[in-house]
Amino acid sequence: WNCGGEFAHLFEAVNQGLVDEDYVNNSVSRLIKAMIQLGEFDPPEKVNYHYLDMSVVDKHIPINREAAQQSIVLIKNKNNFLPLDATKYSSVAIIGPCADDPVCSRGDYDPQPKYIITVKNAVTNSTKWKVNYMQGCSDVKCTDNSKFSDAVNIAKSSDLIIYVGGTSKTIEGEGNDRSSII
Repeated sequence: WNCGGEFAHLFEAVNQGLVDEDYVNNSVSRLIKAMIQLGEFDPPEKVNYHYLDMSVVDKHIPINREAAQQSIVLIKNKNNFLPLDATKYSSVAIIGPCADDPVCSRGDYDPQPKYIITVKNAVTNSTKWKVNYMQGCSDVKCTDNSKFSDAVNIAKSSDLIIYVGGTSKTIEGEGNDRSSII
């Protein structure tokens, strides 16, 4: 398990009296008890839920879709822009490092999903719009902006712009968080 680099110095912190050894022992005991209860030390074939039959997951797709749709929060809808009127547009620029990145789509603490639908895939497969796609940034860190001008040109030539930014487990998560936004 990767719980970050903080624990590399825990032994030293206990020896210096900065962390109480009983606190560490209690925490480790709780963790090991949970691992035993979950079957982490058992052979996979003895743990009923170790491997999920993906056909079981298929029957949950409609309820997962409904949960996702109902959990969307719209903070501001200036001039009733949403929902989009598909008849008003013939082309869309989909721009951003997460627009067609399955890693961004999965989040941080993730299993290996059976289906990954990126925003680009969703728009391409559910509309008749001409989809103009440009990543813009090379990745979510946005360290390479050499494609910015291409993204701007695609945006200018489209009726609608959808930008998909965000983060992924490539820059956040256990042992991978940034200490600063600068």
